Amino acid sequence: MAVLAGLGVTSFLLSDLQRASKVDHKLLAAGLAPVFAVLGVLMGVMSGELPAWLLLLVVAPPAFIAWTFMGTFYVVDADTLRVRSGPFRWTVRLDAIRTLTATHNPLSAPALSLDRIAVAHAGGTLLVSPKDKRGFVAAILAANPTVGTTGLPRPPGTGSGDEVPPTRTRGRLILLPGVIIGVAAVVLAATLIYAGTRPPTVRIGPRAIEISGLASSVVARSEVVRIELADALPRPTNRSGFSALGELRGDFDIAGLGRARVYISRDVPPYIIIHTTTQPVVVNFADPVRTRVLYDELRRAWQTPGEVR
Repeated sequence: MAVLAGLGVTSFLLSDLQRASKVDHKLLAAGLAPVFAVLGVLMGVMSGELPAWLLLLVVAPPAFIAWTFMGTFYVVDADTLRVRSGPFRWTVRLDAIRTLTATHNPLSAPALSLDRIAVAHAGGTLLVSPKDKRGFVAAILAANPTVGTTGLPRPPGTGSGDEVPPTRTRGRLILLPGVIIGVAAVVLAATLIYAGTRPPTVRIGPRAIEISGLASSVVARSEVVRIELADALPRPTNRSGFSALGELRGDFDIAGLGRARVYISRDVPPYIIIHTTTQPVVVNFADPVRTRVLYDELRRAWQTPGEVR
C-alpha cells in the first residue's frame, strides 16, 4: 500500500488513497511575501517605468517557493519512505526507521507545518508534516512494526505508543527561508532602482568619454561625428533599459535617432546628443545648468563641431 501526502492546496489532484500534508498559515504567508515584490515590479513593467528583464530577476524566488509548496509530498511503499520537496528528494528504507516522534522542531525541512513527525532512522532524522498523521504512522508500522512512537497514535494491534505530548520548540526558523528570499527580492529591486536613479558620472579623457553608473559605457573619440545640445527629445521607447521615477538608463528607441544609449532625466531639457558612427548617446542631468556645463566641456576638450539651440 502506498500513502502519498502532498500539499493541502494540491489535494484535488490526489486520489482517495492519498493523504494531504498539513500547511501552517504563517508559513504560507511567509512564502507569499516575495509575490508582492513580483506584483510591484510587474506593475512597473506594465506602466513602462521598469524594464522587463527586472521581472525575470524577481520572479525566480517566488517560482522556487511555489515549486516547493506544490511539490512537497511523502510516499510510503512496501520497503521505503520517499520524500520530495520541490527539487529535493530523500529516500529512507523502512527497516532503517527506529522511531517516529511528534515534534514542533522549526528547523528547515521538507515539511510545510510546525506540526511535524521526526523520523529517526539509521542515517539521521528527517522532519515531515503529513496532515493525516494516523494514516502515515499506520503505513510505516504496517511494514515495520518494531518502530517506536512518541506522542503519536498507533493503530490497533501494533502495541501501545508513548502519548507524551511533544516538546514545543520556540522560534520560527521554518519561516526563515521564505522571509530571506522575500527580503532579498525586495532588496534587489530597491538596489536596482537606487542605482538607476543616481545621476550618471561622466569623465572626459583625451581619447574617450566614460559614462559610469547603471548601464555604463565608453564612447571613443574616434567614433564621434558631432555633439548636439537639444531642447527637446522625442519620448524614448524601452528596448532593454532601466526606467523608473523619470530616470532612463540603457538602450532605448528614439524617433529620429534610432536605437540610442540613454542616460537622461526625462522631461528635463536640454539633452546632450553625441552622434557616433555606431549609435547615438544621449546624456543630461536633472539640473539643466549642469547639462550645459558638461556640453561646453565636451566641446572644448574634443573640439568637435556642434550646434547650440
